[in-house]
Amino acid sequence: MRQITAHKLVLETAQKMAHELYDEVMSGSNEMYRGWKERCDAGELTREEGEKLFVQLIAPKLLEPARAILAHMLSDNSLSHLHSEIYEAMLLDNAIRAARVTPAGRARLDIAEDGSVTTMRTRH
Repeated sequence: MRQITAHKLVLETAQKMAHELYDEVMSGSNEMYRGWKERCDAGELTREEGEKLFVQLIAPKLLEPARAILAHMLSDNSLSHLHSEIYEAMLLDNAIRAARVTPAGRARLDIAEDGSVTTMRTRH
């Protein structure tokens, strides 16, 4: 599984959303459902394995919606008992996101203590 840059609460929220989406997608007779069903019928995949694979593929794409849902929950007074946990998670998640490695191909500068640029390298 690939590394996901998110706070645990954000990731768990995205995974719960992916589980809900799996049920929604698989409840109809569309192409995706037929594809998963064919793999299950062929013995390549159990329903549980199929759902786990679906969640692994989709959850990273749901991190931003998960963050938005958690942020919206902060404005709901009926969820005030969760506000401190969500607020702390959102602050830590923001710090985690800010600390990500520089994207590949982007120039990176090393600055010496005297302020001079000592090296310049590009990540590959």
